[in-house]
Parts: sequence; C-alpha cells; structure tokens
Amino acid sequence: MPVSLGWTADRALTALLDALDEGALVFDERQTCRAAGRRVAELLGGDARSLVGLHRNELVERIAAIAASPEGVRALHDEVLAGGSTVADPIEIVGPHPRTLAWTSVPIEDRAGVIGRIDILRDVSRERRAEEDSAAMARRLSLASIVDELTGLMNRRRFEEEAQREHRRSQRAWAPYALARVDVDGMARINAAHGREKGDELLCRVAEELKATRREYDLVARFVDDELVLLLPGCDARTAKKVLRRAIAAAVRKGGEVLGEAMTLCTGVAVWTPPSGELPADLVDRAGEALVAARTKGPGSLEIDLDAAEWKDDPTGDA
Repeated sequence: MPVSLGWTADRALTALLDALDEGALVFDERQTCRAAGRRVAELLGGDARSLVGLHRNELVERIAAIAASPEGVRALHDEVLAGGSTVADPIEIVGPHPRTLAWTSVPIEDRAGVIGRIDILRDVSRERRAEEDSAAMARRLSLASIVDELTGLMNRRRFEEEAQREHRRSQRAWAPYALARVDVDGMARINAAHGREKGDELLCRVAEELKATRREYDLVARFVDDELVLLLPGCDARTAKKVLRRAIAAAVRKGGEVLGEAMTLCTGVAVWTPPSGELPADLVDRAGEALVAARTKGPGSLEIDLDAAEWKDDPTGDA
C-alpha cells in the first residue's frame, strides 16, 4: 500500500525557501505571490504567510511604505518590469530595525515565455557598512598622505607635486613663478619659554594667516619643522616681495597675539624665470639658500635670490 507523504508542490517549495539564507518570493504568471521564505519575514517584519496570495504590486507597495526612497522600490512593480532580470539596490528600510536590502527579480521562463518570477531579498547592511568604513579609511589615509596633521596645510609631499604642476604650466605659458620658504625666528627659544604646545599654536596661527592672506591661486604648505613654504604662480621678484610682505605682516601680527609678545619671520625667495633649465627642486634649494641669508641679516628679514631674479631692492620700500 503506497504511503502518502502529504507533500504538495507548494509545500515543498515553501520548505525550500525557508531553508535559504536569503529572503525569497515566488510569483506565478499572474504575479500573485505563491510562496515566501521565512527570511523575508525577518527582513521585512510580519508573517511570511501573510504575503502569500498578494499581487506583486501590493507587496511592493508594502515594502515601499517602509523604505527611505519608495520610488526605488516601485521600479519593481509588475507594469514596470521588463522581461529580463531586475535589481533594486540599495533599498534602505527605515523603522525600528533599519537595514539595507538588495532586491533581485528573475523571470521564470518556459517555451511559451515568462510564467512567473523569483525574487531574492538580500540583507547587505554589513557589506555596505564595511564598504563605507573602507572608503572612509581610504579617504583618511589619502588625506593623511597630503595634509600636515598639525597645521592642516598640505604637506611637503603634496606641495612638491603641486610645484611640479605649476612648473609645467609656467613652462607652457612662458611665465615666471616664485617659491618662498618662511621660518619662525627663534622657535627653539619660544618653545623653551612658552612650552611646545604654545609653539605649535603659534605655528598654526602663522599658517592660517599665510593661507588667509594669500592670493586665491597661491599655495601654502608645511615644509619641515617650523618652516612653511609658499608657491606663488605668475610672480616675478618684485610681485613676490609685495605679496609676501602683506602676508607676513598679517602672520606676524596674529602670531604676536598668540605669544603675547612680538615675533618675527625670516623669508627666503627664489624666482623661476623663462627660459630656464631649472626644476622645482632647484628653486627649493635656492629659496633655502636665500632663507639662510635672511637669517644671517637678522630676525624679520626677507631675502630674494638675486642670482636668478632680475630685481633690485626698491629703496622706497613700498614695492
């Protein structure tokens, strides 16, 4: 005597869907839900059995009602679907248990055409968080590679990259540019007298003022220790001196407010003038030599490398 197993095709299908780790829905040719796995209920809330018998559009509207962007879900309406596979990703579910879903709908076909659809709902919340964390880490690492942690200025590496770009632009435009190295006079004494924290605050304020008073297209970076560097596109020696005097005066004034006493900056400048075979590294070196010369002259001095810059000091002092 044959034994009746008591299984119908629908029950077998439901059992299969319940065993899946992903939420699964099966629709017939009339787009009526024939089966819903238990994982669907976990993802959407409620009872999976309550979804069976619903038309696809009604089910989609239920999910749209708890989604942050309902229109993205409505792309899965029966009348919107084409014959092929469709993916809605991401679907942000709001409510007491927010999550991010990826919804894939695949047609079931036979020789006559589409006779139904299988939809898979996958919780991708952890994947998205991991992607966001990874992207945030990449941004932090990228930022750390180009930004000085103390002053918030671009660091030396980034400055050297920008100097290379400006050098190529100036070559094409047949235009001069200047590079200035600026050093806080007596920083060792300042740190000893006021503490390293106050010295760092002073350097940050000087950096802020140099950046705030620069021309829109000038660049300011931290070069090394208490030394800052500026890239001044389109500047010959005379223009560089004028731009730097204004910026340095503001930086010295604000720096003095931090210390509660007067402070000064020494500046060394080099100018690239076409035609020239010099590279940005050569200008860095020449500006460094000019900075040494400025320190030799005394606190608050500004020295321009005259070997390569056709410029003479203006006796009126207002250049």
